[in-house]
Amino acid sequence: MSLREDMEKAMKKVVKAGHVEDAEAVAFVKKQFRKTLEHCEETKTSVKAASIEMLEGLKDGLEAGGHESKELLNKAASAMLDVARESGEKTISGARRAADSSKAALDAELGKVHGSIDQVKQKTKDDMKMAYAKLREKTEVEKERLRQMNGAFDTFKENAKEKSHVTLNNAAEESKGALLKFEQSAREYGEKLLHHSKDKTANWLKKMADKIESK
Repeated sequence: MSLREDMEKAMKKVVKAGHVEDAEAVAFVKKQFRKTLEHCEETKTSVKAASIEMLEGLKDGLEAGGHESKELLNKAASAMLDVARESGEKTISGARRAADSSKAALDAELGKVHGSIDQVKQKTKDDMKMAYAKLREKTEVEKERLRQMNGAFDTFKENAKEKSHVTLNNAAEESKGALLKFEQSAREYGEKLLHHSKDKTANWLKKMADKIESK
């Protein structure tokens, strides 16, 4: 059974005699989408395709259950976006803590050697490079996931033939805003992390970042 069919069947059970509490439906959607994102990550499958299937299944399940509120579909889409953002924030937060820790270790050694960056232990420099590379990698993964969410909402809207589905515009615009906000946050954090008051490290940090980002 496909994800769309699974969601339709499950949603019909949530809807009772054409009625469902919005909070109950949203909680159900969040729970299911967390599992879906985990599955996508484990199997390296498309978040966009899975999101579209889930939206289609939710729509079909609501309609089959006799529930006609298109606003609830929009709330469900926003709930899916919330799950994606929460997951991303948790992942990025961990990577930033690791980068901050490596940067602090580098700063501590620089304060001891009173010389050039070449005098710092290679392991300390390697740890900084690895932490930044990992942060860069996870940042790109999360940006791509939000891009796929954007694509899913846009595709769902395009495929919908009824004007009543226009309520999904709210979630689509919210998704675009979330991506822009995430990109700005990542950019500002990267600049903050690589900024250093000591001239002897500034060029090394910049070259390290440029080399990693060019890969």
